[in-house]
Amino acid sequence: MGSLDKWYVFGRDPGFDEGMRLFQSGAQQEAIKALSDFLAKKCSDRTLVRLARMYLAECFFRRAEFDEEEGRNAQACDNFQKAVELQPTFADYHVRLARSLVRDNRHDEALSAARRALEVNPNLVVAHMLVGILHYQNESIELAMNAVIDAITLQPSLDNSNYQAFAELHNAGKNEEAIEHLWVLWDSCGTDPTKGLIEQATKLASSGQYEEAGDCYLRLTELVPGYADVRCRYGETLLELGQVDAAIAQFEAALKINSKYADAMAALGVAQLRSGDPNSARCSFDQVLDWNPEHPVASEQLRRLGR
Repeated sequence: MGSLDKWYVFGRDPGFDEGMRLFQSGAQQEAIKALSDFLAKKCSDRTLVRLARMYLAECFFRRAEFDEEEGRNAQACDNFQKAVELQPTFADYHVRLARSLVRDNRHDEALSAARRALEVNPNLVVAHMLVGILHYQNESIELAMNAVIDAITLQPSLDNSNYQAFAELHNAGKNEEAIEHLWVLWDSCGTDPTKGLIEQATKLASSGQYEEAGDCYLRLTELVPGYADVRCRYGETLLELGQVDAAIAQFEAALKINSKYADAMAALGVAQLRSGDPNSARCSFDQVLDWNPEHPVASEQLRRLGR
């Protein structure tokens, strides 16, 4: 991932560096071997181990997506499972595993995977809908309907002509035809993980789980590299982890995207203070007040600096 250099982790271990070089070049299979070899050494550097596990999971995830495209369902399931085992905190990994298991006719395992996705993110619409579909296939109608209603409650646009067609067919006892409309609804839920990851990262950070939040934000910087707010929130999380230089890099990235992002500039000033650079911090806070004279963070920090 392109944001990895902002963690200032290269140069600590040649095996890790090689694995990440291969990952960033798109050589997934070679990266899997290199990162697996690195982890097998049981390196004492906790940050490198955490990152290696995360990127190894992403390698398996991407391999699984390729396997699906090539029609290798069983191999896709295996690779999605490996991704989930390495990185169990990404709800979309569990959903993709569940869908792959459905394609491989392993419906009970798929239901378990979809439920695990909801344990990670209870508001994940695609997971609720998939749970509903799988219960409907198992003829657990009440559970199926409850899950579908949960999905519609979270995403009201699903209460559309496809849902009405499903309901009519279900009431007519035409369950095989009805379930096809549920799959159409599932497709319309969308599988873009961005919104769910942002919600998850925000929740994790607010509960003090900064490492886990950092994992989500790091992945988001690749999925949506042009989101200034993601960069800013990631920088704030890095500050909480004591990664001051890396946090500064993220605030600067946010300001490169949005040159008048007052909150990012204020956060940059805070990070500059922590790095022992009060002069740069003062300039950052002054700039914030030029944009927003009542900005609370910049005003308070300048007061403390004796403006």
